[in-house]
Amino acid sequence: MLHQASVNLQEKLAAPMERIVTEHGHKIRGMLGAAAPLAAQDDKVRMVAAFCYPLLPGVVRLVVKEAAFVEFVLKHRQQVLGRLESAAAPVLPQA
Repeated sequence: MLHQASVNLQEKLAAPMERIVTEHGHKIRGMLGAAAPLAAQDDKVRMVAAFCYPLLPGVVRLVVKEAAFVEFVLKHRQQVLGRLESAAAPVLPQA
C-alpha cells in the first residue's frame, strides 16, 4: 500500500516538475551554483524543493503538503537533478 502511494505521488508530480524545470531551470541552476555534487547536498536539494513547491498547481498543493513534497524531492533527487541537467543541455541540430 505504501509503495502504491509513492508511485501515485510520483505520477502526479512528474508532469508539474517537468514543467517547472523547463520554465524555471535557469533560475534553479543559478540558485545551485557550481558547488560539489548536488546529489550529496541535502540543503541544496531542499532549497530546490522549497523553490518549486509554490510553482506546483494549486490542486496538487492541496493534496501534497510542502513537507511531503520536500521529502519526495529528496528521495527522487537523481531524477529531479537529471531533468535539470537535461533541460540545460544544448539541443543539437539534426542533420
